[in-house]
Amino acid sequence: MSQSKTKTQSATPGYVRPRFGRIDADISQVEAAVSRSRDYVLAQQHPDGYWSAELEADSMLEADYIFLHVLLESGDPGKMKRALTEILRYQNADGSWSLFPGAPGNISLAVKCYFACKLMGITAEHPILVRAREWILAHGGVVECNTFTKIYLCALGQYDYDAVPAIPPEIVLAPNWFYFNIYEISSWSRAILVPLSIIYAKKPFKKIPAEQGMMSFLLAAARRPICAFAWIARSSSAGAISS
Repeated sequence: MSQSKTKTQSATPGYVRPRFGRIDADISQVEAAVSRSRDYVLAQQHPDGYWSAELEADSMLEADYIFLHVLLESGDPGKMKRALTEILRYQNADGSWSLFPGAPGNISLAVKCYFACKLMGITAEHPILVRAREWILAHGGVVECNTFTKIYLCALGQYDYDAVPAIPPEIVLAPNWFYFNIYEISSWSRAILVPLSIIYAKKPFKKIPAEQGMMSFLLAAARRPICAFAWIARSSSAGAISS
């Protein structure tokens, strides 16, 4: 790409190239996008001055809901079944799940949804999970998940706490002038990082029936040189193998 400024950029006093986003976007394109977005939001406003619409998210919320209630041995069975229905409603044709409509499959989300289905009693041979498992394994398996998902799996014995990055809770004590401190990351990230640090310190664990587990994923991961799960061998010899 040419290093010279565009005509619009040159004519804009005090122009500063954006630090993030598309570096080839002209500032007029950005301003036009902002104007369209503003006009759309204002068009959705109720005459009384408020906005009202359905708040949606990806299937991770339903998967987390099922996981948490299984871990805590709580939850209403009817609500958990409805959560499962929502998860299945958003599965892609290739077996994956996406973070937003039209997006490609996401490995962490797919693993969470797959695990939630297993926890709710869907068997590994069901076509829904066969497609999901094939997609997950084709995209690297459970070891390709983010740390959030891996620690989530550790609590139900589907990953090893020794194989996840250390998140010491003492990081909250670092002052705001320190090179790394929680005040320099987004509020959303803090809401994830701090609870994960507590989980990492306490290392909760609940044993689940073998048929609800995902040992085939873990065995596939153990064959990779960067992974070493000593407890997989023990589980395999004990017959606790499931997909």
